[in-house]
Amino acid sequence: MATGSLFDDVEEGGVSFKIGQANNAALYPGLGLGAIVCRAAKVTDEMILAAAKAVGGQAALFLSRSSAEVHIIIRGETLDTSMSRYLIDQIERDPRISVTPRTQVTALLGTDQLEGVQLLDTSRQQTSALAVRGLFVFIGARPATRWLAGQLAQDNRGFLLTGTSIPQAQLDDPSRMPLFLETSRPGVFAVGDVRSGSVKRAATAIGEGSMAVRLVFERLQATGSAVADPPRADGTGRRPTPAEATPAGSRQRVHPRLPRAEQLS
Repeated sequence: MATGSLFDDVEEGGVSFKIGQANNAALYPGLGLGAIVCRAAKVTDEMILAAAKAVGGQAALFLSRSSAEVHIIIRGETLDTSMSRYLIDQIERDPRISVTPRTQVTALLGTDQLEGVQLLDTSRQQTSALAVRGLFVFIGARPATRWLAGQLAQDNRGFLLTGTSIPQAQLDDPSRMPLFLETSRPGVFAVGDVRSGSVKRAATAIGEGSMAVRLVFERLQATGSAVADPPRADGTGRRPTPAEATPAGSRQRVHPRLPRAEQLS
């Protein structure tokens, strides 16, 4: 199972627009689309990121290459709680990036396109306007698991639990220990963004998918369902001989024997 996750609507973060629907797509769901558009258009206007996670910091560094200024807006006090030190150091050294703590984006400004945002300083309860031409939002995602209607064990955010992270009471068959990527139901595996605790990256999903193939075979072996010697397509039910396995008209390539060391001296 690799149903992935969906970007959270921006209205959940205090803004009354949904992802990708604000002011003629002036609002982007993240680095994947937004940064590519900026790069191609060579945007030199000011940009704003509503994010505090590592991906937001990486996006800010990327956007600062082609933007006049990049503003990082965070709700907390500092970046230390959500980014690594090396990433924070790079942000602090970049003259085009500024960080505004204890602040939220509360409204988008503009008519035909995004012209600015309204900010709320939560410590002083004061609002202000900031002129920007692009807004990138990194406020998390929700797993595409609602259709399961609770049939598989999930964490408190709806991501699927796998392996040893599943409580014993939530296992469909408590007598069987689930494999690493196996859900609470034996034989059902979850990989990628939909899995609780996974790194939300495409490369991770690809790697876990490859692992799942092997784990599925192990589960089939444990249940006695694996077929060690499947029948042939011709219905004979036997394995092909080496001669039969070699295509007609072809012959095995024989590599010349390498000389021994004493023959080279």
